[in-house]
Amino acid sequence: RPHDERKLPATFPRHPQPVTRHARPGAPEFAPPVPKDVVMPAPRLLIIANIRGGRRARRFEAVLAHLHRLGAETEIQHVRMPGDGAVLAQAAAAHWASGGEDAPTRLVVAGGDGTFNDVINGLAGALMPVAFLPLGTANVLAYELHLPKDPAALARIILDGTARLAHTGRVN
Repeated sequence: RPHDERKLPATFPRHPQPVTRHARPGAPEFAPPVPKDVVMPAPRLLIIANIRGGRRARRFEAVLAHLHRLGAETEIQHVRMPGDGAVLAQAAAAHWASGGEDAPTRLVVAGGDGTFNDVINGLAGALMPVAFLPLGTANVLAYELHLPKDPAALARIILDGTARLAHTGRVN
């Protein structure tokens, strides 16, 4: 999908404004409305993928098609050997932190639990938003996170899911 050349006005913030909370506990959260004349940029996803063919490749293509239908721009980088995920993640975090025009808005890990572990180790200390597209054999993390199997639902979560800070453990 070609890059959208439309730009935001200089006065409009690059990142969404923080969610404001009401003083009353349990009240709904809201975000300020986007002015009607402002065109929001398409979400830019960097996908670190470990795909071994067959049903995994078909699942990946199905989710990718839904992401494109929802307006996402994607760049795919493939893992070739163990450790590649960490290296690619470090480069992605640095690019994201630079805030450049072509910087990704979210990192997507497409693979199994091992690929996710590799990427997360590469992101240690970075606050880059990460989404998980489970393509592994066991997919224990996807099970624990209650991720849906439906490609359309996964695409929606990847684009619109709420980012939450998660602390990684350290084992020696």
